[in-house]
Amino acid sequence: MKYLVKEFKDYLIGEKNASQHTISAYLNDLTQFEIFLRETGHACTNSQIQIEQIDRLAIRSFMGQLYEKSNSGASMGRKLSTLRSFFNFLCREGHIKTNIIKTIPVPKKTNRLPSYLSVDEVFRLLELPKTNSFAGVRDKAIF
Repeated sequence: MKYLVKEFKDYLIGEKNASQHTISAYLNDLTQFEIFLRETGHACTNSQIQIEQIDRLAIRSFMGQLYEKSNSGASMGRKLSTLRSFFNFLCREGHIKTNIIKTIPVPKKTNRLPSYLSVDEVFRLLELPKTNSFAGVRDKAIF
């Protein structure tokens, strides 16, 4: 798998003109995925990862492990995006026949509720501008 990751890195540099930070993040994500495959034995033959043997189960298991380690939805989405780009590259270059990652949904990003002011805080905010200057009158008018 290492030579395929090297080809992917060259592709990111040469064709995609990706930033160094993007390349570094992608390579870290792929290294984490490779470590997961080795530790779990997914797609491994004689300790070598067989890229064509990686299946949906391996990817879903990887995502499950990330979830269990309390990775945020955004982090999991980025790692899945990295794998998606990598597998698209492998498919386009003919290293794999079918891109199995297309069938894996992207985790939904959770929306946080905005924080708001209490009624007392709003009244205190409205009383803040001093009306003895032009800026104070302007600020009072804005509120």
